[in-house]
Amino acid sequence: MQELDIQIICANTPKPKDALSAPTRPSGSAGQEMRLRGISSLEAGNAYLPEFMADFNQRFGIQTHTASMTLIAPSLPDNLTHILTWQEPRILSKN
Repeated sequence: MQELDIQIICANTPKPKDALSAPTRPSGSAGQEMRLRGISSLEAGNAYLPEFMADFNQRFGIQTHTASMTLIAPSLPDNLTHILTWQEPRILSKN
């Protein structure tokens, strides 16, 4: 990573207190909403899905910073195949 000039950012997330704790999810899954509305057929579920998606995206969606954001391909070094090899530092002695 140093040779490619890439900064390593380590995640410092704490471990969960209980191994059996459920993952957190946004409230209001499609299944819960469909049960509450009494939707039980495939056709009714497909008809409801656009409404659910619009509501979910409005509540939990994140807007991008700017509409004109583009990704720029990095310039790669000439020795990339050498950099991406397994390298181990070793010390030689007279023995």
